[in-house]
Amino acid sequence: RNTSGAMVLALNGMALRMLHEAWRKENVQKTYLALVIGETPGEGEVDSPLLKAGEDNIVGIDASRGRKALTRFRKISGDSSVSLLLVELLTGRPHQARVHLASIGHPLIGDIKYGDRKANAEWRLLGVQRPMLHSRSLEFRDLSAPLGHLSGKKFLALPPPDFMGILSSRGWRLYNRGV
Repeated sequence: RNTSGAMVLALNGMALRMLHEAWRKENVQKTYLALVIGETPGEGEVDSPLLKAGEDNIVGIDASRGRKALTRFRKISGDSSVSLLLVELLTGRPHQARVHLASIGHPLIGDIKYGDRKANAEWRLLGVQRPMLHSRSLEFRDLSAPLGHLSGKKFLALPPPDFMGILSSRGWRLYNRGV
């Protein structure tokens, strides 16, 4: 919800089980584009266990009870106030990218749940109405039947106008350094 881009939908139980198995075996790679607050390092990794707490659907870092979660990122472009990242989720936990990026001091622009309230108020005045997270690509590696026809395929999704508007307002191009 509120994230744009590529999605995978299973149309039946067998396909769903096969997709879950493919994710467990790391045969699916999903990358995101993220617009975050602040100047990030050129690349990084966040390896912090995540735990969903309570009825409010809030996820937090919990070293003792959380489930393993690993996120890698590479900066595509940026300045002192905003960075554009290519983010790879090596595990698929709910809210993983949002929580991990916020935990290192670089919350998503527009993220009211885990973000920076003051910065989000300023971005809202500029028209940002959602977290600036976009599912950029889905790549399927070695899948077995009935999903074998997806093996070796990569699906790309262009960001929507709200995301692209921020990039162009800063003079950034999306297709930098192999993105």
